[in-house]
Amino acid sequence: MNLSELYDLNYWFTLRPDEMSLAFLIGFLVFFVLVFLGTFAMIVYKKKKKIVLSKPQRKLYEKIQSACATMGLLGLLWLFFAYERVPFLSARFWVLVWLLSGGLWIYVISRYYSLEMKPQIKKLIEKERIEKWLPKRS
Repeated sequence: MNLSELYDLNYWFTLRPDEMSLAFLIGFLVFFVLVFLGTFAMIVYKKKKKIVLSKPQRKLYEKIQSACATMGLLGLLWLFFAYERVPFLSARFWVLVWLLSGGLWIYVISRYYSLEMKPQIKKLIEKERIEKWLPKRS
């Protein structure tokens, strides 16, 4: 592949792209399957290690799982259309859309982590610190 083609807008917005080489096809397939399987790997790891998460941590975990499942399925769907050479749905600009949506997922997850999850965890720690001195209900 000629890397100078990547700077050409015609390369990205051709509605009938050339057939993908076998190496690229296998590489994309492995990558998208690994992204999708990341969802299940996280579930298995959590159950195997018997990790107990607080509510904010669980929400972050679920966001990451949703991102992996969404991005993996969308990538596999694009790869299927590229393999079958469906004119509009196999266009290369869908890879750019996929990358932009991946960036959006990263932004949403990091924003939740930094702006919402950290203050909630601080509140939980403070609440536990105060409640350890209060009498327990019988």
